Amino acid sequence: MNEDIAFFGVYSLSGKFLSQIKNTLCYNHFTHQCHHFIKKQHYTRNPQWYVERKIKQRLIYMPVKMHQDLHSSMTNERFYELYEIERKDLLYSRKDN
Repeated sequence: MNEDIAFFGVYSLSGKFLSQIKNTLCYNHFTHQCHHFIKKQHYTRNPQWYVERKIKQRLIYMPVKMHQDLHSSMTNERFYELYEIERKDLLYSRKDN
């Protein structure tokens, strides 16, 4: 994860670059996690595909519960009700593009 933080940087939920997070020692893992916008295994398999389409990988700093809910079977509507942000803004999907 430290390599990803150094290469991609970490962003807030609003999209602001968080320069203070330089590695995994810079935040409390009990309260927050860094989430890959594009699943790491997808991006690593074919990074050029994303670069050609100007789709940037980024790490998104979010509360642990939100990160768990993002990957759960919770409906998109319920996720939005709880967090006031669209799931598709946090998870890249080729279907949305």
